[in-house]
Amino acid sequence: MSYFNKLVRLNLKKYKKSYLSLFTVIVLACTFTITVTVLHDSMIKTEEQQRKDIYGSWHISVYNTDDSLYKDLKNHGTIKSIGKMTGYGEVLRSNGSTLGVIGSVDKNTAHMGLSLLDGRLPVKDNEVAIEMAYLSMMGYSYVLGQEITLKIRIHNNNSQEVITRNFILTGVLKNYSSIWKTDGNQLISFFVTDTSLKTPVFFENIFGIIKNKFVENTDELSMLTLNRGKFIKNDYTYFEYIKKSREFETFLSDSILIILVTITSAFFIFQILYSSQKKHNKSFVIMRCLGASKAQIFSLYFKELLIVFSIAYTAGIIIVLLAVYLGYQLVSAFFPQEFIISINSLKLITLLLILIGFTILFALCSVLRIRQMPLTGNLNLQPVNRIIPLHKRKFRPLTVRNMVKIFNRFHSREAIVYFCLTISTFLVLVSTAYWTYQKYKDYTYIKNTFTADYEYGNMATYYEPQVHMSEEEVERIRNIYGIAYVRAYQITKYLPITWNGIEKSKYADCLKFNYYPRYAKKSGTFATVFGLLQDERDYQFYLDEIDEGNLSADAFLHGNEVIVYLPAYYKMPDGIILNSLDAALQISKSSLSRVTEDTLKIGDEIIINGARGEVKVKIGGIIYEIEHKNSQALLSKPYSIICNDSIYEKLVSAKDIKSYEYLQIYANRNANYERTDVEISKLEKEYIIQNIRIQKEDAKYNARISLFISLLLNSIVLIITITVQCNNQISRMEADNKRNYILNILGMDRNKLQFLYLYNILKNSFLAVVLGIAIIFISLTAIYLKEFGGLFKSGSILEAGKYTYVMYFCRMPWVYVVYLILGYLLLNIAISYYPLWRYRKIKDNF
Repeated sequence: MSYFNKLVRLNLKKYKKSYLSLFTVIVLACTFTITVTVLHDSMIKTEEQQRKDIYGSWHISVYNTDDSLYKDLKNHGTIKSIGKMTGYGEVLRSNGSTLGVIGSVDKNTAHMGLSLLDGRLPVKDNEVAIEMAYLSMMGYSYVLGQEITLKIRIHNNNSQEVITRNFILTGVLKNYSSIWKTDGNQLISFFVTDTSLKTPVFFENIFGIIKNKFVENTDELSMLTLNRGKFIKNDYTYFEYIKKSREFETFLSDSILIILVTITSAFFIFQILYSSQKKHNKSFVIMRCLGASKAQIFSLYFKELLIVFSIAYTAGIIIVLLAVYLGYQLVSAFFPQEFIISINSLKLITLLLILIGFTILFALCSVLRIRQMPLTGNLNLQPVNRIIPLHKRKFRPLTVRNMVKIFNRFHSREAIVYFCLTISTFLVLVSTAYWTYQKYKDYTYIKNTFTADYEYGNMATYYEPQVHMSEEEVERIRNIYGIAYVRAYQITKYLPITWNGIEKSKYADCLKFNYYPRYAKKSGTFATVFGLLQDERDYQFYLDEIDEGNLSADAFLHGNEVIVYLPAYYKMPDGIILNSLDAALQISKSSLSRVTEDTLKIGDEIIINGARGEVKVKIGGIIYEIEHKNSQALLSKPYSIICNDSIYEKLVSAKDIKSYEYLQIYANRNANYERTDVEISKLEKEYIIQNIRIQKEDAKYNARISLFISLLLNSIVLIITITVQCNNQISRMEADNKRNYILNILGMDRNKLQFLYLYNILKNSFLAVVLGIAIIFISLTAIYLKEFGGLFKSGSILEAGKYTYVMYFCRMPWVYVVYLILGYLLLNIAISYYPLWRYRKIKDNF
């Protein structure tokens, strides 16, 4: 037995280069598989934790409830954790107006997203913790231990009492009350103990975390809270509460990722193992000649492989732990926000077992393959050296294509494995690139479309405005701390319009019977008028977007000329109207007819029937399609008329003259954002103002971290690919040495042989890329049908869904896709240059 072990050690030394390559590939494949899984899970967990830190980790909340509901939910089987927030009164400013609410929270609520900037929550009756923005508004610093004087209004049945109390500041909380979803209900900003103020309860809020297996059944709890408070689901944090699907977000779902990574790693190992076994063939024959049985050869080779496997997987696990730790340190160093490492032990163990299973299976296949060899001692009888004559031989011209085909027939198995390996590598690179592209697209969409930091109202809706804000409130927003600029739009309801030649307009006729009955709830031809203030930042964008006409700023501001937005629409056979924003609809001309307005020209007059009678306006500019997409470009209604404020005042009633329906609010870049958030949130009891700044910051961070992770994963894949491909090509060139020598003697120069070699690499790589693109296309189609197939019931809507699908591909950044494909092809050629350089001299080596 000792002699057998000695022979194993000798073989390990003899084939150390081959086994070193096998060892390297297994370690890297193990590292790649686990790293991809850990980083993918960590990214998802980090994004969820970001939302928890900002919007709270609770699933449900019940505002303005009572203690009986708290007891019912506490004992409910679906609830994992439940917390309570109790308000005792209102903290007043020096002028007597309300500043915020004072109250207490229990430990469970404190752990649901309340983050301390410094200090701790109060534990004594004379201690207080305050949100940082409220400290700034009162003129206090963040220094702990200072005395805080609060004037508190207590509500006792129908009476009110104002008391003054002094507290010691023990904690400064990060702002949360302006961000959590409340639907206008109150949260406390001044935290004391539940015994600090012995006063009646002002309000009670309940926050609950639901057990994972019951998360999807959250709506059932709303029945329990019926008429006992305001029930709210936290869809800010948990996207499963949002009904709409995210566009192709499931492309890198766990199942697809695991399958892709595992198969790719298995191909890496199989390729290097197959190449390694070929180098042993001659030694197997020699051992057979010396009297070794096939069983002894099997056990010897299998033991060598097991030794390499055990060392490689042990080293791989250790390296993975170091790689994860190093990656975490790099992410923490380059990205200051918290990055959470999520390790699913069960998933990782399953992946490792699958990978080990594949490895052992490939090893057994390699051992069993030895059994098919004669091993008679005659090298010419071995499968790698036998010449199998064809029954029918066709003579073809020796073109490059035919020569490559003849050469590949000798290495058909290697070509198939190389082809599969190339596809797998390409799919991994494309998948990570696609994932990064999705994150980057989310960020650029939010950044470019929603340029403001806060928004009020909805400009993109087809319906009439549902919200209104007075001029006094708009002016109040302008005076809020940190606000740099407010762009205010005045928007009318649908107003009847007419002009000379309206009866000839197919555009108006189409909208009259298909569009307006649905959105305006009446039949006719209507316009929506947008009134702009006399500020260049408001109107210049639309002047620049004019497609027809040459309207000057002076004529727009002081004259009777307006800008008209006339988007193209597409009419389906059953009358459904589709917006021109779906640019891919232009692809189909058979079932759609494009409808445009051709009866209105520059200089024509439009008669608008406003609240004060008919008003004539002159068309100074026409916009057919807005080129630059941002929040000012969200015009959606046909016959949208953009005018100055003086024309607008003639169209609306006296009470609507100073009413604003859509606001874009920009913050000062040097201001304290948290304080501005709090001030804006004061208005949310009456007005729903969207905080877009936080979404943009999160999207930017996620895009950067996705790029970093993709680069890390692609680096690992490239190292594995280079190792496997170089080893494979070197092995193949060694096998082809005899043939190349003969061809060289017969007159084929070295450059021709090198060209054939590179041509073969490029051809296989190109075919692999084509097949990889086909696989991606089929995968996206399957995901699309799964995600959106149920939404399209009728034939016409199904057509719209098809065009939406086509539009998705039309909007892909194809330039970068081409760059990615060309880069991958060049990478395969570059990898092949090392073995080509190593064996550039053709020698008689047989």
